[in-house]
Amino acid sequence: MIGAGVLIANGLPIYRKILYEPSSQIREPSVLIWAMTGTALIQIGYWARYSVGAPILRYENNVLGHIVLFFSRLSFLFASSAFIYVFITSNVDFGVSGIRYLIFLLGLFSLFCFVRELEVLGGAMCSPRSSRSVTPLPQ
Repeated sequence: MIGAGVLIANGLPIYRKILYEPSSQIREPSVLIWAMTGTALIQIGYWARYSVGAPILRYENNVLGHIVLFFSRLSFLFASSAFIYVFITSNVDFGVSGIRYLIFLLGLFSLFCFVRELEVLGGAMCSPRSSRSVTPLPQ
């Protein structure tokens, strides 16, 4: 979550500035450092958990689970809108180097991994424990 927070907190002002002034390109090295830091944090956490396997969630709360699911979809709205603006809008010429596009795509992939984690967590919180191990009733 820290990595996603770093990506969104540092990416949102840049996205807003590009929306208002498409010709302005932010070339500060600190932007790349924050983007790589957030991406690395997400990737390390995601793949470490992925290799170990999903932990058994012993807490169920439908309302909180739905809030987590909502937050997962909401967090990827930023990534989707940034992708659409940068890659699909054809009238914008940023003059961006290839390495910046690569870092941008890695950041989007990292946010995708973060969304997957939140979906697993929210889904586990919403599914009732009793339906996981249901024994049929005698008839």
